[in-house]
Amino acid sequence: MNSDNTQNRLWDNTATIIQSYTQTNIFQPTRTSLINHIAVQIFDSLKVPQISVACYINRIKMYAQCSDSCIVLALVYIDRLLQKKAISINRRNVHKLLITGVVLAIKYNEDDYYDNDYYAKVGGITCEELLLLECEMLALLNYNLYVSCSHYCYYLEKLNDCELSRQAFVLSPSEAENYNIAHKCLSESCVSTTVDILK
Repeated sequence: MNSDNTQNRLWDNTATIIQSYTQTNIFQPTRTSLINHIAVQIFDSLKVPQISVACYINRIKMYAQCSDSCIVLALVYIDRLLQKKAISINRRNVHKLLITGVVLAIKYNEDDYYDNDYYAKVGGITCEELLLLECEMLALLNYNLYVSCSHYCYYLEKLNDCELSRQAFVLSPSEAENYNIAHKCLSESCVSTTVDILK
């Protein structure tokens, strides 16, 4: 299988996973996390964005100019929030969670990246809002963006599973840490544009 097909499947399967989260509502905030409830609401759009999760992720893939590893890291970050029951994903907040996770992954993982104004336009939000969303997600993650090689490769292997689109997908952190395979390097995609889409 050529690299383009592998890359497309990686991003497409991420869209399938995230979409399944919005449909099944796997996790709900616990009583102990209710103090974060107001803050977490900043990820909510006023109404459900018209752009689908699949199209939004494809937009990020086309225009963010980041390595494919960033979508894997973004999924890890979102999964951490779900596993600690800090948030639940729904159709109103999924887009902002995605763009925020990808931007954090880019800044943590990439040597070169654009300023927030560019990524805000890719995500369809304002620069000020993106900064606020970044700060909030960082706080919810306890400012920990590190992902071990084994954990990353576990997610990558699952994302490359050709059967993934046919099943719900929930990850086990303990299983991931025990899953040891060689680190895989992913190539980059480059296109740029600016469109406001989450208003």
